Amino acid sequence: MHGLEWWSGTAWCFLLALQLKLWFTMSNQARWSVLQSFNLLKWHRDAHRAAVKALESGGSLSVVIRRIEEAMSSG
Repeated sequence: MHGLEWWSGTAWCFLLALQLKLWFTMSNQARWSVLQSFNLLKWHRDAHRAAVKALESGGSLSVVIRRIEEAMSSG
């Protein structure tokens, strides 16, 4: 390996090691919360997209909530 290739592989391994260390030091409750959040976003993609669009257009919290509720009821 030369220069950048070595650095890229080394950096990737280092970042992966940091992520794994963080993952193992998280409490079970925090780990469960992260996984639940991921699953909720996966199961309710339309609501997530609606929330993102509302936030991107500068909508207030009440507008974001309304868009989520609308997406949930139409899905």
